[in-house]
Amino acid sequence: MNPLDFFPAVPDSLLRSVLLGLFAAGLAWQLNKFLGRLPGTAPVYLAPLVEEAAKTGPAALFAADIFFTHFVFGLAEGAWELVSGRRNGFYAGLGAVLTHSVFGFITVFVLQTCGSLLPALAAACLGHALWNHVVLVVVSRLRK
Repeated sequence: MNPLDFFPAVPDSLLRSVLLGLFAAGLAWQLNKFLGRLPGTAPVYLAPLVEEAAKTGPAALFAADIFFTHFVFGLAEGAWELVSGRRNGFYAGLGAVLTHSVFGFITVFVLQTCGSLLPALAAACLGHALWNHVVLVVVSRLRK
């Protein structure tokens, strides 16, 4: 019996996206903890590769909606930011939902334009790394 049969009213692709988005968030969280041990700003620039691969790879492999998988990942990250108790948790959470949705849009747009997953993944990684760089620069200036 297919486990997805328990949710007959939900399209398979949508349910797969939710499950894979949550899976990707958990996987990225664990891998990012490992990256956090690396020196300097290396984690800031390697995390996009980990996160984009964790979202896009399984979504493509299991024929889930890539954009919605990114959106669910953003919701999971946003929820964590919200409950983390950080001073700007609400705004960080909102930013997570918005940016991961943008990265999902970039992935789908490049995939539809090029017809290949590798350039789509590369474009999302570059966009994500650029975003992380901007945040790093802004945060470092605010701390001074």
